[in-house]
Amino acid sequence: MSNEPSGISIVSPKIRDQSITRKFVGLNGTGYVALDIKSTSGSVDPDENSLGLKVWFNDVLAQQPVSDDPRGVLVATIGPDEITREDVGKYYYDIGPQYTKNRGTLAIEWSYRVNGTDFTFQDNLQIQDQMPLYDSLSDDQRLMVEQVTYMYGDLFDSTEGGPYLIEPFQTHYDYERIAQIAQMAITRINLTGFPVVDWGIGPGTATAPKNFNGLITMGTYYEVMRHLIRSYVEVPVRANMQVTYLDRTAYSQRWQAILSSEWPQFESMIKMAKRSLLQLGRGSLLVSGGIFGGGANGLFMAGGYAAMTRAFRFYPAAPAVSFPAGTGRW
Repeated sequence: MSNEPSGISIVSPKIRDQSITRKFVGLNGTGYVALDIKSTSGSVDPDENSLGLKVWFNDVLAQQPVSDDPRGVLVATIGPDEITREDVGKYYYDIGPQYTKNRGTLAIEWSYRVNGTDFTFQDNLQIQDQMPLYDSLSDDQRLMVEQVTYMYGDLFDSTEGGPYLIEPFQTHYDYERIAQIAQMAITRINLTGFPVVDWGIGPGTATAPKNFNGLITMGTYYEVMRHLIRSYVEVPVRANMQVTYLDRTAYSQRWQAILSSEWPQFESMIKMAKRSLLQLGRGSLLVSGGIFGGGANGLFMAGGYAAMTRAFRFYPAAPAVSFPAGTGRW
């Protein structure tokens, strides 16, 4: 009789199947895919001439499957000379506009070799609406939009994860909508606390100092929450229904409760951060007495966020490199 615990054969269904996280790419726009090849000591370059990627396009609007491959039709094979190296182990490739002319999905497969061992890394994108504002943003601002989607990424009342607002026919919840909401978030930050500032997002606007990037990301997260509250207000009540259905009428109140509990702390963070603009972030002796200590600069250090920006832009391939078959850890 086996001594193994009874749960040895019980596994998460996600081992067999799960939804795929896809980044948004604007119709006729330019997205990007990126790779950071990691070792235990940091980023490493692949073996010479071993780096490449393939791109598949799946026309999900076609009446009949266009390929036996579930990823779609292979539309591009990219060699190392066409891939941009930004730093040691960090590479990216701009997708489009030649591959974003039609609605559908893109599957990306990176391939590379480290010390003679082959590895692959997968990425996935979806092409829906045009996103003119998002496409005009700087890399840092695009990163902020993507980070906000991560914060809502594990909500489960949707096909692929994220808020239910993604699902209805009438809605357009994507990177473009979040970029528009970010404009409102920055306006709220501008007018909360002193000094009043005039920052913006997108071309032709005054950019906030880099050490406020984290604050703006959080502000956009809360502004998206306000957007969910407003959007769910008109979820209809199915009166006198004698069948079982999913009741989403309380979503607005639930998000309101979360916002009410978290907003006061964020509002105090805005005021604390703005103290640095008044030159009150460091200790100083006032005539009226008392030492006012610093701390505002410590909350939002530019260097720390710059490092985070770098980390989030590149999708780490650490799992692939960390578990090579028969070769140990790199």
